[in-house]
Amino acid sequence: MKQALYRKYRPTKLSELVGQEEAVSLIGNQIEKENLGHAYLFSGPRGVGKTSLARIIALQLGCDPIFDISEIDAASHNKVDDDHDNKDDDIDKRQRRRRRRRRRRR
Repeated sequence: MKQALYRKYRPTKLSELVGQEEAVSLIGNQIEKENLGHAYLFSGPRGVGKTSLARIIALQLGCDPIFDISEIDAASHNKVDDDHDNKDDDIDKRQRRRRRRRRRRR
């Protein structure tokens, strides 16, 4: 199966992000000092690195990219029902992860 270019070439480290020097510097310093905020809002046009930066932060915090990271596109998920669906999906992911951990322990 072919992999999308944005997935193949997505940066995985802060040092690999291009064109976001100010954001990289700010986030990098906060990670080093263990002084991250409780929430970040990234905005801007398509292709500037919003998702990449968010994923890098999550990985630095020790999140599992498969189970712990949920992307929400506010342009297409802008109703209350969409938010409820996302929460249900997150609960399902957590339950599947717990089942896998229990099976590994046996």
